[in-house]
Amino acid sequence: MRSEKNLALERCPKCGASCASHYKFCAECGMFLRDTFVDPRLLLAMTYEAEGRNDDARQELERVLQSAPDHVLANYLLGSLYFH
Repeated sequence: MRSEKNLALERCPKCGASCASHYKFCAECGMFLRDTFVDPRLLLAMTYEAEGRNDDARQELERVLQSAPDHVLANYLLGSLYFH
């Protein structure tokens, strides 16, 4: 039988979605679950987006993806930018 602590580790603390133990962030809400290092280029892109500079944010995210095409968070942010 599982303990309460183990059950809490299998759910996102923000949205409550089920998360496997190896996930680095929640697929539902995007909250970091572990390895919370964020590339400064992503922070710059998010700052641009918050300021309404969507073209600059898009360019910065595309630069990140040129050097690391499998970067999950950069892909997520770029897709979210295009969606909105």
